[in-house]
This record gives sequence, structure tokens and C-alpha cells, in this order.
Amino acid sequence: MGPSGCGKTTFLDVLSSSVNGLSVDGQVYIEEMGVNKSFLNYLPLLRKQVGFVHQDDSLFSMLTVQETLTLIASLKAVNSGLEVSQLSIESAVNDTIHLLGLAAVADSLVGVGGINDHVKKKSRPVKNRRVKGSSKSYQYRSSKGSVRISGVATVCTLHQPRSSIFELFDSLLLLTPLGRPAFYGPREAALPHFAALGYECPFLTNPAEFLIDLVSLDLDSREGLAASKKRVRGLVEAFEASQAPLKAVSIPLRSHARPSRWRSPLRLCVASVGRFGLLLRRALTQVLRDSAVNTDRMAVYASLALLVGNVYGPATLIKAGFTAESVSNRVNVIANAAINVAMLSMIKTLQVYQRERVVVDRERPQGLYSAGKYLLAKACAELPGDALAAAVFGALLHRQAGLHCHMDRFVLVLSLLSGTCSSLGLALGALFKGDVALAAEPALMVMYVVVGSVGPAGSGASGGALRPLKTLSPMKWACRAMLAEEFKGQQFDDTRSRLARQDIGSRMARCLQRGFQCVAGFVQQITSKRTASDEGRTDGDRVLCKLGIPRADYASSNKALIALFLGHVLVALVGLVMSTPTG
Repeated sequence: MGPSGCGKTTFLDVLSSSVNGLSVDGQVYIEEMGVNKSFLNYLPLLRKQVGFVHQDDSLFSMLTVQETLTLIASLKAVNSGLEVSQLSIESAVNDTIHLLGLAAVADSLVGVGGINDHVKKKSRPVKNRRVKGSSKSYQYRSSKGSVRISGVATVCTLHQPRSSIFELFDSLLLLTPLGRPAFYGPREAALPHFAALGYECPFLTNPAEFLIDLVSLDLDSREGLAASKKRVRGLVEAFEASQAPLKAVSIPLRSHARPSRWRSPLRLCVASVGRFGLLLRRALTQVLRDSAVNTDRMAVYASLALLVGNVYGPATLIKAGFTAESVSNRVNVIANAAINVAMLSMIKTLQVYQRERVVVDRERPQGLYSAGKYLLAKACAELPGDALAAAVFGALLHRQAGLHCHMDRFVLVLSLLSGTCSSLGLALGALFKGDVALAAEPALMVMYVVVGSVGPAGSGASGGALRPLKTLSPMKWACRAMLAEEFKGQQFDDTRSRLARQDIGSRMARCLQRGFQCVAGFVQQITSKRTASDEGRTDGDRVLCKLGIPRADYASSNKALIALFLGHVLVALVGLVMSTPTG
């Protein structure tokens, strides 16, 4: 126990080896026997012997309580190399559920209502650790009996608990804001210890509240702060003076884990496939059960397709046909399609991965699975849905806008772009955590949009320092593929005379309203008199040349998207391996 900021959670982080970002040194003592061994060398044993229940934990929200515990138990069984039947796993999980009082919510989704808070404080003992840490007193009364039955020593942080909760504990460690303990020993000895120092607990006062107030600092005034610091320092010095020094004994550090045994390559392969199958089933369940998000996502894609198609499509593309005057709108349709699919795919993947990463960072150090298996399972589960959403968007937009290219080839490019940008979201999520990743995503995407732009204004941004960034832009290759399919080898329809008779004022008003003042000059360049070098080229080839992409090719651009996808997955794998703590 102790006041806020005294280091309760940090102390449990050290005990459970969750010391990322902390500088830890000192001696480790087990059962009153000091171990002259570096703390960092002690971490592997800690990770095998200690389980930690976080105060704010995360779980896969679309799995039930039963499925969550069964998955962890199955992964541990596969990882152990022992022959464990599915019946034994189910029996162990059912026993754990009943011991922890979770039978009423066993078949409920973890993310529904308050079930997440109810489960995440109780579900960890299925790991059968020797020591269990918890930074919350939630439901401690009901779980203490279960912990004693399974022979698990429990360390729990408390902040102003009820007296009935306080009396359940065997030992007490009272921490102070000075970073040093004021008491450690049997709980019932705490009040007599402080009474002997002149601080007696008043009658009918909660002992826990009395002890916390005793070691808290008074921040209301300078005088009160100085007096409270002096009091706390005196309590710390009195406790340290009453303690006999611990004697460090050089003994070998022994692990209670089973001795490692040789496993044949075939058995290792079967275990690897089994782990991947469990991860794939979890990922698929998470995706397929989230029907509300899937429905909303399809609705957003369909709405954007209809919006872009109505803004740029019917007036010029469908009614006018394939003409020089329709080039600007065709380019706009393709550019908007690439930007929308790329942004939505990347944002969705990054947000989902940030929620899952807390679970992954907790499970991987335990050796349950590798980073590669997790990423492969996640890609197999989510990429088909991303491609389907992009295909729906592309099919609706192609029909609404009246594009000239084949619909299936147009949809294929958008599906590849969706997968590439989803993998980019995975890479960013693996390299950065939390708000940093969410802030880096729009900045990087805007840069990719700028350097991947098409048209006479953007054709000059291909050299110098921008060349690598432009090569890495998914929008560049997607736009090249779709523009090549739309214009390459095509001739304009003979409808210029009919369009020229339209009212010039109304045409200019539409151009100004849509923000494309350069359309007139752009069209003039495309429809200008052919030079000697233009002989043998089609109208569509000259459009691609004016757009700065004369060598655009559908197949090579799709191959570039696939290469970017593989590169993003590799970066995500490296980032996940480098950033996840290992034990």
C-alpha cells in the first residue's frame, strides 16, 4: 500500500520483470536467501515464474471468456511440446472458470458491457504461475480462496481499501513518496509498530486509511509539506533501523521449469502449424464477429464511391464519351479513388493494431508465438476483407463515373492498393506506439499523395531527394496502373464540335466551382497540333506523356504494389521483433 505516486505499480513491474524503459539494479532475494546475480540475468526466470495482471489490460473483444482462456491454454500446450488432449485443455479451462467465478459470463463476449473489466482481472491464473501480481483490489475477496486452492502467492497493490479487504492480506509492504518502505511484515503487526513510534490508530478508524494518511505528504502549504516530509523520513529511518540486514549467499539460480527435451523436426513443424492455426482462428473470429464495424465500413466505401462518381462522372464522362475534354475528370476520378482507398485502409489497420499490440506485447515474451506467425495470421484474416471493401468501392465508382477501362482490372488495382496500405499501417504500428503512430500516419500519407501526384505540375518531382520517397508511394503506382489502363492505346471520340457549342460561361463556372482552373490550359496542351515525335501515338498515349508518365504500364505498376506490400510486412516484422520485450 501507499499514496499515489509512491511506486506501487513500478514495484510490481520489477517483480514481474515488466521493466521496459526502467533502469533496474540491486539484489534478488528468494525465500530469505540472497542471490548474487545480476537482475537482468534473473529476468528469464521471473518471466517463467511470475504472472502479472495489469490495472488497465486489453483482450480481444470479439472472443468469449471461454474462447479467450482456451486459446491461451492451447498455445501453452503446443509450446510445451507435451501431448495434451483437447479434453484436458477444456477441463482445465472449465475448472479455472469456476474457480474464478466466471461461469455466468463464460459464453459472453469479453468486449460487451462491463465483462471486459470483470474478466481481465481474473483470467490470468490459467497460466499457473507461482506468483501473481495485481495492481487492483477488484474482487480480491472472491479470488483469494481460488488463489490459495491453486497454491499461488499473490501480491496486490491497494489504495484506500475497505477494512474488510485489508484484513484478508497476510503481509503488508507500506511504501512512501520518498521511494523507501515505512513498514514490511505481518499485517497484524503494522499498527503496533507505528503505535510504538507514537502514531496510534484512532478508535473506529479504517487501519488502511490511517496508514496511508500517515505516510502521505501534505501539499497544501510549504509548512505542511516540510513537516510531513520530516515525519515520513523519521518513519522510514525507524523501520530501517529495526530490520536485520539481509545476508547475500552465492547460490545457483534454479528454475522450476521442466527440463528441455529434444523435439524432432516433424514435431516442431506440427507445433508451428498448430500455433499458426490458433492465431488464425482468433484473428478470423475477431474480424467476422465485428459485424457493426464491417457494415459501417462497407457503407462508408459505398457512399464515397457514389459521391466521387457523381461529382466527376456523369456530366462529362458518360454524356460526352471518351473525349479530350473529359481527361481532367477521368484523372480526378482515378486520383480520388486511390487516395480514399489508401487512407481508409491504412487508418483502419493502424487503429485495430494499436489495440491488439498490448495483447501481443504481453503474450510474445512468454514464448507463445513468434512475430512472423502473428503477422501472417493477421494478414490472412484481414486482407480479404480489406480487398473486398476496396472492390465494392471500385465497382460502384467505375459504374457511377463511366470509366473507359475494364472494371475487373480497375478493381484489382484498388484491391492491391488496399492491401499495400494496410501493410503500411502494420509497419507504422510496429515501429511506433500509441499516439506517435497515429500522428505519423496522416503525415506520411500526405507526403505519399504529394510525391505520387500525376499531371504536368507533378511530373517534375521525380528527381533528386524526392525520388526514393516517390518510389515508395503506393498512390504513385496505383494511379499509374489505373491511368495506363484508362488511356493507353485509346483514341478520343469525335464529339469536340458538339462540346464546343456549349455555353462557354457555364463551362468556366463549373471549372471554377470544382477548383480546377488549369483545365483549359491542360486541354489545350493535349489537343494541340501533333509534332513529328507524336506520329504513331494514340490520343491516350499523348495524355500519358503530358501527365509525365509516358512509360506507365499496368502489369509493372501492380508488381510494384506487391513489392511494397512485402516490404511493409518485412518492416512490420522487424519492428515487432525489435520493440517487443523478450525474456
